[in-house]
Amino acid sequence: MKKSCVNLVVAAVVFIVYLTGCTRNEPPVIDSLVTDPAADTLVTAGDTVRIICEASDPDADSLLYEFEADAGTFAESQDTASVLWIAPNHSGTFEIICTVSDGDSLYEVTDTLAIEVQNYFPMALQNSWSYKGSWLGQEITLEISVLRKEEEEGKDNWRMYRFFEFATGESLTDTFSYYSIVGDSIFFSSSLPQTFYLNFLMPLWIDKTWNAGDGITASVVEKDTVGTDGGIFFNCFKVNIQGIEEDFTYWVAPDVGIIVQTVKIPIIGVVVDFELTDYTVD
Repeated sequence: MKKSCVNLVVAAVVFIVYLTGCTRNEPPVIDSLVTDPAADTLVTAGDTVRIICEASDPDADSLLYEFEADAGTFAESQDTASVLWIAPNHSGTFEIICTVSDGDSLYEVTDTLAIEVQNYFPMALQNSWSYKGSWLGQEITLEISVLRKEEEEGKDNWRMYRFFEFATGESLTDTFSYYSIVGDSIFFSSSLPQTFYLNFLMPLWIDKTWNAGDGITASVVEKDTVGTDGGIFFNCFKVNIQGIEEDFTYWVAPDVGIIVQTVKIPIIGVVVDFELTDYTVD
């Protein structure tokens, strides 16, 4: 009996020593998953965003990273703590998921970052928009389409075709106007009279303002659902531009573009508000 007790004590001591010698693997911890700069959780379609995951491991193990997204693409390797994500060309809120492990699949942790992407000014060859307005009781239609893209260093110039037709059968064609896109800045150049100003500064949010040019100011004053003959559009922004002789108003819809706009018709100089009736956007 004494021998059995001694054996039991020895076994217990050996077991305790075994447990003491073993260390439990603790899972890693994600301390933060952010964009750099932090404001880049609201971006424009096609923008490149730096995403950084800061993580630590209680056991000081080396960490493995893996990023995935439900849209867009990654511009570089997805297995480092810092990656570049290229936003998709359509509007929406998209999730970036980061998985961190210490090499043990049982101890993976994940975190999710939401990024809102805006595309309020879709530009592509053959895109077209149809509008209608009125002046002195007569209807005026406006057809706008993208003619061509001219690339210059640091900017893209989109040449537009604008065709105005009056109820009297008279018409006017403008092929001199264009939009110049430099990063998130969208400038508009019109002809007869010649004007050039910063039409939109993306992304948009309520109360955003910018200097649109010499004595010209622009501001985002409203966000709402807007209906025209072209459809019902949600999450639309209203942009007011002041200082170009008359005040100009624009309503823009995600993935559609301008749905309501103030236009100064070339040559005759008449100012007309146009509403969208139809569109084709790639």
